[in-house]
Amino acid sequence: MKKLALVLSMVGLLSANNSSLTANDPFENMDKIFELQMKQMELMQKQMDRIFKQMQTSNNSFPMVTFSSSSLINSGLQDKGDHYEIVINTSKDSKTNLNIQTKDNLLTIKVEQSKEIKKDNNSSKFESVSKSSYVQTLTLPADADTTKIKSQNKDGKIVITIPKKKIK
Repeated sequence: MKKLALVLSMVGLLSANNSSLTANDPFENMDKIFELQMKQMELMQKQMDRIFKQMQTSNNSFPMVTFSSSSLINSGLQDKGDHYEIVINTSKDSKTNLNIQTKDNLLTIKVEQSKEIKKDNNSSKFESVSKSSYVQTLTLPADADTTKIKSQNKDGKIVITIPKKKIK
């Protein structure tokens, strides 16, 4: 009987300690705080989308400038039999600079693009310059001949050709 009373008193003490621990836990309400912050951010995003949409539709004399460098490399490194090929998407109406470097069978591709828009009418003048830079490093296969890499610009795409070494 004394053992049972002792066990019951210990369980009571443990549950009292646990409730006091959760009452003092600074992380207890973190999920609620995070949810509130996410809702506020979603509301701000919706409001910003509305503002930009109004700007675009209300003032056609100023074009919206959009420039995206996402998905520049279209296909990665493709094996074409006697050579490897990389295709990079570029904007047709942008100035494009391409820099290709190789070291220790690594190929580093750097693409820089710039686009200028100038619009002038009787009541307003608009000028915009957009610049973007993209860098990616790829590991080349052992049979890639890094001394004979070529590139050419075709229809808004840069095609990089890397010949394979001739096996004797």
